[in-house]
Amino acid sequence: MAQVVPLKINTENDDWPNWKRKYAYEGESTFPIVYVIRADGEMLYGRSGAIVGDALKTFMQKQIDNAGLVLSTKNAEKIESILRVAKTAHENDDDFAAVKAMAPLKRLGKLGALGSHAEPAMEADELANELIEAGKQGLSEVDEALTGDLDDFAATVDLAFIRRAYEPLLAKEIAEVIRKYRNKGSFNTHFEQAELVDRVKLRLRNPEGKERAKQSLVSILTRNAGRPPAAYVAEHYEEWMGEPLDEQLLAKAEGNDAEATRPGERAEAAADSQSEESGDTPPADSSPDEPAAASAEPGLRTWTSRDGKHTLEAEFVETVGDRVRLRKKNGRFATIGIAQLSDSDRAYLRGL
Repeated sequence: MAQVVPLKINTENDDWPNWKRKYAYEGESTFPIVYVIRADGEMLYGRSGAIVGDALKTFMQKQIDNAGLVLSTKNAEKIESILRVAKTAHENDDDFAAVKAMAPLKRLGKLGALGSHAEPAMEADELANELIEAGKQGLSEVDEALTGDLDDFAATVDLAFIRRAYEPLLAKEIAEVIRKYRNKGSFNTHFEQAELVDRVKLRLRNPEGKERAKQSLVSILTRNAGRPPAAYVAEHYEEWMGEPLDEQLLAKAEGNDAEATRPGERAEAAADSQSEESGDTPPADSSPDEPAAASAEPGLRTWTSRDGKHTLEAEFVETVGDRVRLRKKNGRFATIGIAQLSDSDRAYLRGL
């Protein structure tokens, strides 16, 4: 897109009177009359009298400086393409996809304030600011809810969604709210579980992810028996999965099942699970040829490193990219690179 597009107005037809009414100029009614009109239609300069020589060069540079970010044709077309995707996502109530689609625009400037007066850029700013306001409104409501009740798990799930969807636009604001509640009461444990629930809800947008989502929900229910995360999942399970929750799982969620974790054990697990460990190999020793063995405790199995030197007894939680997230017997989590696991463990993961 050229920085300057020269225009000539025919003063002998209706174009000229209409133009003069819209853009009043200064000076005598003598020609030439010089106008500078920005891409958004705003007049930056309108005065009679010629501008010549070096004064014209200085004048043109000043007007270009006042014109804002000038887009190339390639960038203007790129913005239009991004806008089509982002608008469709926003209209379908998928702000996560909308924000993700707009992320490449950061190369041109700040989202919501690109500084260009070209129509595609102004439309992009408008949509970005709509998304920013939506994120701020949601964050404010979550903050208010958690201030009133730190155990409001529904609000914690909303916070997890806001972090996932709007963090590229509101990283500072979101971090401030999380920092406000971190290490208070059960927030750390609840927020960790809320992020798992949020990922399940995202997975459910794809019909092929339903079975994996079900496994994750059952795991959350089992690990959080009698606590707000389990109660929340039990409340929404049928809505999400399209089928009623198994009565035994419902009893676990309510903390009424005989096999549910006892209160003392739940408190210990909650305290332990506030910290998450990450590594490329699970600790402990094992024979290289020893296959992954099932534990006597339901859900637990023995994971073996690729070189066979280390083992870890833990429960599968989920895979995230090229890593697997496991929950150890003490309630703490470990994240391990899938490539670092034994052949039998990798085969087990492929079968999930």
